[in-house]
Amino acid sequence: MGNFKRLITFFDHMGPHSLSLLFLTLLITGCEDRPPPPLSMATVEWATYSNEQVGYTVQYPAAFTLQNSSNGRDLQLRHDGFPVIVINYTTRQVPRGGIPDKEQFSRFTSAAYSSIFFTGTMSGREAIVNSITAEKISAIIRAGDRSVAEQAMAAAVEGGFKVIEFTLTTPGAMELITQFRAMDDGLIAGAGTVMTPQTADKAVKAGAQFIVSPVFDPAVVKRCGELDVVAIPGTQTPTEMQQAHEAGADFVKLFPAPVNVEDYIRYILGPQPHLKIFPTSGVNLDNMLEVLRAGATGVGFVKPLFDPELMKQGDFDGIRQRAKQICARLAEL
Repeated sequence: MGNFKRLITFFDHMGPHSLSLLFLTLLITGCEDRPPPPLSMATVEWATYSNEQVGYTVQYPAAFTLQNSSNGRDLQLRHDGFPVIVINYTTRQVPRGGIPDKEQFSRFTSAAYSSIFFTGTMSGREAIVNSITAEKISAIIRAGDRSVAEQAMAAAVEGGFKVIEFTLTTPGAMELITQFRAMDDGLIAGAGTVMTPQTADKAVKAGAQFIVSPVFDPAVVKRCGELDVVAIPGTQTPTEMQQAHEAGADFVKLFPAPVNVEDYIRYILGPQPHLKIFPTSGVNLDNMLEVLRAGATGVGFVKPLFDPELMKQGDFDGIRQRAKQICARLAEL
């Protein structure tokens, strides 16, 4: 037990109705040397109580850190800034049984069930998938001026966003990815509007941890796999989404989104529950919770966050306030 430096018991006060009590002990073996020690689950016990607390105990060595996600609902065990295990706690009861497998835990999350993401020793790509899934919201900027894009994204980050995307139609987007990665190792930065494998190469060299496209190109998805970065191709129909999933996409971007985006997602996930759908249009402060409750893995904000008029006026405090409102709304999920 010499490797165990800290023992944390965390209680989250929930509503007055019947809750699920998730008690888990994470046994982590190894030492503080790089690479991180492999992780193994010692015990997982599920029980239902009629009280107002959900509690769990986490035991881990000093090489790791434990922190709350910006969405206010997840507890993350991190190594080198990336989540190794993400615990999502809610008022939903989960069935007794073993740890969900990789296909199941994404569905638990999108259904807002209490869940454990257990991945053991992960690749960089798996770590970023977990980060994006845990955060659930991304800030996506498309601007005609580098300075405006820089200040606007900085305001979004100050407002609480941790997953950020610079579209490559923005002047200096590659340099901005590098800059923001260097600013904060807790940020997850990606490149948008990536149309070719060669552009994916350049974006990853600049520091991009995920690659987003407005279309599905199998060659780009394949290259992301070779580069060990997250692939998020643009899709709209169930057929496109399935093809992207089978090609190795980590998420499928819903773009452009229909008017009733939450209903559309619900209809698709009925027969295709394995998809991780991430709409980046048609989502705003008013409907974001319904979209997530419909099963979306996450949602991206473009104009509802980076309002064109605020950008034109240089009102970056207004953008910061919008970011805070979105993060506060997410905490209501």
